[in-house]
Amino acid sequence: PFAGFIFFGLFVYFVFSEIITRSPTLIQDNANYVKKVVFPLEMIPLVAVVASGFNFLISFVVLGLFLALFGGGITPTIMLAPLVILPFIMFLAGLALFISAIGVYVKDVTYIAGFIATAMMFLSPVFYAIETVPENFRVLMMLNPLTYYIEAFRSCVIGGIAPNDTFMLIAYILGMGTLFLGYWVFQRVRVGFAD
Repeated sequence: PFAGFIFFGLFVYFVFSEIITRSPTLIQDNANYVKKVVFPLEMIPLVAVVASGFNFLISFVVLGLFLALFGGGITPTIMLAPLVILPFIMFLAGLALFISAIGVYVKDVTYIAGFIATAMMFLSPVFYAIETVPENFRVLMMLNPLTYYIEAFRSCVIGGIAPNDTFMLIAYILGMGTLFLGYWVFQRVRVGFAD
């Protein structure tokens, strides 16, 4: 159903948007952990990801109920959703670590993150399927990391088919690469957080 198609694109986008807009101020908002307590600081962005993930899980259950009642039922391929959720969580965790670390030193990241979050709504296949995009612009859409997660979720939850193998490979590479980069940057710059 078209409503489920739209809502699922929006759910993925909203989780991404929440992470990218909250992350720049996570360390400043929890300065007492940075200055006074011996605390694993990388847990601060990861807790934000878990909190957003909980909201996503609730939305996922609501969408599942909607599909069961009004959308013709739930397909067995919904069991593949955890295979898509794992790289998506890694991707979000890497973004949260990277942006929260940079946000301590560059205060304007908050404004840039808001702009990027808004732009990503229109540059992601939230309101339309990737197949409907003209071939010339489809290449640009494929540069957007959210495209792979949105399309993979839609195919296994709403489409009733297994996600595209290439999309899943790219989703895992993006997830692991972003997590590694975010963690590496966070560890490199964390020594100056207290200052």
